[in-house]
Formats: sequence, C-alpha cells, structure tokens
Amino acid sequence: MTTPANPNYLQPTGFLLSIEKLPGINFFAQTVNLPAMTGGVAYQGTPNIDAPLIGDKILFSDLEVTFLVDENLSNYEALFTWMQSVYHTESLDQYAAFHESEANRLIGSYNPQNHSVMYSDGFLSILTNNSNPNKTFAFTDLFPVQVSPLQFSTTVTDINYLQCKAVFKYTGFSF
Repeated sequence: MTTPANPNYLQPTGFLLSIEKLPGINFFAQTVNLPAMTGGVAYQGTPNIDAPLIGDKILFSDLEVTFLVDENLSNYEALFTWMQSVYHTESLDQYAAFHESEANRLIGSYNPQNHSVMYSDGFLSILTNNSNPNKTFAFTDLFPVQVSPLQFSTTVTDINYLQCKAVFKYTGFSF
C-alpha cells in the first residue's frame, strides 16, 4: 500500500466563490455545490435486450448557491435586477436598458448583437487546509433561473439571518 502525496482530507468549509455580475455574493456565500455529472447513454436494440452503450454527452446539474443577505439587500438586489432583466418581466425597454448599461460597463459601447452581457462567468476555488487556493472550477455563461423567497417572521425567538438560494444554468464547466 502506498501513502498518498497529500493525506489531508478535503474540508467542506474551504471554498471561495466568485461570480462577476454578483460581487457582493463572494463574502456572504454559505453553501455551493460542485455540480454532478451524468454520462449520456445510447441504446442499441437487439432482439433480446436494448444494450447500453456510451453516449455522446455529459450532462451537468445546476450550480446552486446559498448566501446570507446583507442588511441593505445589496447582494439580493443585484441578483433580482439581473434575473428581472434577463427575463424582461416589466417591458422590453427594461431588457434593452439592461443590455445597454451592461454593455457600457463591460465593453464601453452598446452593441445590441452582444447577448453575452446577460451572462456572467464564475469561479469556484477549492482551498487547502491552510486556506490557499488549490483547484479552481470555471463556469462559463452563468445565468440565474431561480431565486428562493426571503421569509420574514415576527415569531422567531432566535435570530437566524436571512439566506437566499440561487440556482444557475451555464454553458460550460471546466476544472
């Protein structure tokens, strides 16, 4: 039996999350999942059974992030504004205004053909037991698809700070 080069265990608290469109989420992130992978399967029909074969795609699950909401709701508001603008819930003018403001922020001039302003890249860094970055996972073209409700209550006896869960889809995921 050989001894591993690094006998330390991976700690669940050792991570840093960075999403370009949500800079306020970095400090407040409580949980994040490293998405699951599922290999596609093709079936070859035979007279007796459908034989499973290796498919041609890998499917990744959603990126789910839970974060504490700051007192000014800044991180929640940034996510709310991004999601509302992506799905232009109020009007098409809202969609165009978001495109223009994001394009000006990102590239200095508005280009209506540049739909990439609706997406954001993100990075999940896994830390060593000394809190140094060890591995980084990159998510390309993230966009929000779900935001959990914030539950306010006057009946709680202990203060549990409000958390929000956000679910993201993405086009790419790399190690």
